[in-house]
Amino acid sequence: GQENTVGKAHSNGSAIAMLITAGTFEEIEDAITTGISLPVIGENLSSQANGSNTTFTLANDYVANTTALYINGQRMTRGADYTEATDDTIEIPIFVNSGEKVVIDYYID
Repeated sequence: GQENTVGKAHSNGSAIAMLITAGTFEEIEDAITTGISLPVIGENLSSQANGSNTTFTLANDYVANTTALYINGQRMTRGADYTEATDDTIEIPIFVNSGEKVVIDYYID
């Protein structure tokens, strides 16, 4: 009994069909537009490394607790090696020198 239909019991072995309806498409569309975060993989923040900068700004607002930071290919530990500061910045408590590679993965809504 869905979408203004009446529920009915079926005996074992009965043939039934599940049809895709307008309601199904609406549910799928809602899930896509409101329930899925998209990944950003390998955003390069190296240009912000200058030996004195500790705040790095991302191109997008990220979903909290989804960042994965790499410095020179080594994965950093969120909360220990860096922190998520604001919706679009991270703080690295060490100075990252110019020429070092800083890359981050994260999810956006």
